[in-house]
This record gives sequence, C-alpha cells and structure tokens, in this order.
Amino acid sequence: MFEQVSFNEALKKQKKISSNYIFLFLVCFFVLAAGIFIIINWNIESTDNAQVDGHIINIAARIDGQISEIYTDNNKQVKTGQLLFKLDDSLLIQNQKNAQADYASSVVELHKTLLNIKKLYTNYLSFKSELDLQRKNFFRSENLKLQGAITNLSFDQQKNLLEQAKANFEGAKATLAMPENKIKIIDRIILLSEKDKLIDELDLYKGISLILDEAIVQVHRSQANLAKANINLGYAKVYAPFDGVTANKNAEIGKNVNANVPLISLVDLTNTWIVANFKEDQLKNMRVGQQVEIKIDMYGKRKFNGVVTSFSPASGERFSLLPPDNASGNYVKVTQRFPVRIDFLERPSDVTFRPGMSAIVKVKAN
Repeated sequence: MFEQVSFNEALKKQKKISSNYIFLFLVCFFVLAAGIFIIINWNIESTDNAQVDGHIINIAARIDGQISEIYTDNNKQVKTGQLLFKLDDSLLIQNQKNAQADYASSVVELHKTLLNIKKLYTNYLSFKSELDLQRKNFFRSENLKLQGAITNLSFDQQKNLLEQAKANFEGAKATLAMPENKIKIIDRIILLSEKDKLIDELDLYKGISLILDEAIVQVHRSQANLAKANINLGYAKVYAPFDGVTANKNAEIGKNVNANVPLISLVDLTNTWIVANFKEDQLKNMRVGQQVEIKIDMYGKRKFNGVVTSFSPASGERFSLLPPDNASGNYVKVTQRFPVRIDFLERPSDVTFRPGMSAIVKVKAN
C-alpha cells in the first residue's frame, strides 16, 4: 500500500519536472524566434499604403471637328506614332488650298512690285547718266565762254539743260523712294527675283522701299496663314505619343468634339514604379539607393526587388485640393505621410505592373 503511494507521487513529480522542461523549452524557443525576427527586421521600414504608378495621359484633338474614323478601341496595344482616330478634314483641306492660293498671289504681287521698282530704278539710272552728261557739257560750256568761243545764249541753254537734268534726276530718285545707300543693292534683289530665290532672303531687304516692305509683309502673312492651315490639317489626325494600352475611350464616329477634350487614355505599362506613402517618423534612416522588397497583391506572396529613387519634397496632404489650415484654432496633430518613389529593379516577362495595383513594400533602411 505504501509502495503504491510512493510510486504515484514519484510519477506525479516526474510529470511536473517534464512539464517545467517543456515550458522552459517553449519560452526559450519563442524568445529565440522573437530575437531572430527582431534581428531580421531591424531597420526595416514597411508600409501597405503603396500603389503602382505610371504614365497615363489623356489624348484629345487639338482642334474642333467631327470624328470620321476610329482605328482603336479600349484595352488595345498601340505603338508610337500609330493613328488612333481622325477628324473630318474636308474643310481643312479647302482652307489649305485657299491659303496656298493666297500665298501664290502674294508672291506674284511681290514680283510685280519688283518689276515696278526695276522700272523706276532704270529711270533713275537713265536720269543719273543724263545728269552726269549735262554736268560735263556745262563745264565745257563754262570754259568755252571764258575763252569767248560761245555766245551767252548757248551758255544759258546749256545751263538750262543741266537744271532740267537735275530736276529729272531728283524726280526719279523721289519716285524710287529709297535711301541713297540702299539703291546699290537693287541689282542683287532683281537678280534673286529673276532666279526665284528672293523669298529665302526677304527679311534682308526690309526698309529699302515702302512698297517693297508692304509686299514683303503680305508674303509673310500669307506664309503664316499657309503654315497654320497645314498645321490644322495635320491636327485632324491624332497619333499615339508612345507605346501603351488604350483605355477610357470616349470617341465615336460622327461625334462632334471640342479641342483639348479627352477622347481616349493611354497607359504606358513598360515604365511603371511604386509610390509608397511612409509616415514621417519612418523616413529618418531612409536614403536614395536603398534596396526594397516589393509584394504586389495581385501576385500573392511573390517578391520583387526595387530601389528607393526619390522622396517627395512635401507631404501628400500639402498637394491636396484644399490643404488644411492649422492656424484656424482647431489644430489636431496627425502623423503625415510622404510619398516615396521606388523603381523596380526587375520586370519578369510573366508579370505586368499596372498603375493602381496595391503593394506592400519593405525598405532596408540601414
């Protein structure tokens, strides 16, 4: 009987000792696990307030018009320079033809002006030559008069011819309406005009003649109108500015559209990144160039590598439409978050990082 009691007590004692060992082992295990976890996550800053971001642009027509053709749809891959849609260009083509006709007409008027200037210039040279001749004759007459070889009547007649030549020359000069120092380049202008190369040097001849200036201004005006007509005709076709995927299409054949009203969006899936919003007290040890572990919700536990590339100069709240005014008297301190850009170091071919995807990031802030 006593032996049985002693055995039971010994068994209980043994169980108690075993339980103590098990408890001690579990305590040591959890302490060790906690230590390993702390060591592994030492200086690791993480947040689940992160999303994939990328280039998304709204494409619109640059002129008013009616859509005549559409060459894409939602969720379609397009290449740089690919035609997306086209506006009715019948009126634009007509405007271009009118502008071309106006330009041709202004060039014709320029040549007419130059012909008139050439005629006036020829008269100017003729009267100048006549004036030189009459001056020589007058000097001869003066010498002959001093020698008594001619009568006073002949001398007066020669003097009168000189005065007429002067008057004719001054009249031709006034009609030409050019500064004396500019007249010498008329020969070059006429030569360029005959070779149809004057248009290339128009601005060099401003200020030579009022009528020429007016013709030059008209040519420039018609050139500008033609250039505008060509540009507007080009705007009738809208192209993709980069490789991407279309979305949010708001274009239909026959729809009248206004300039700069978005008709379709284009998303660049080849150049995306992460924008992670960290609390301000997490940024203390974070630096550009630190390695980042990225998890995208869509891809479960799969991990991707990234790197910190930049920090926002202000908190996200400061860029909101109505930033809070803490001077109003109802100030409540709220921990601010700062956007941090993280670039992917790898882009596996079997995944696509789409803007808006939720992510979890861990930055090794050593």
